[in-house]
Amino acid sequence: LTGRPEPFIAFERRIALRNVADPTPPAWWHTLFGTHPTTVQRIGIGEAWRSGARP
Repeated sequence: LTGRPEPFIAFERRIALRNVADPTPPAWWHTLFGTHPTTVQRIGIGEAWRSGARP
């Protein structure tokens, strides 16, 4: 929403600390039940965005 990667990364880290869900669920679980990127994947997307890659 802001067009800036830093707030996105900070938000993902903040909710990861508050969330009771596993930030890196097993691959089989994510394959069967995952409908969105995991928290760690989202932070990685933000890091790539910060280094110049398009989101």
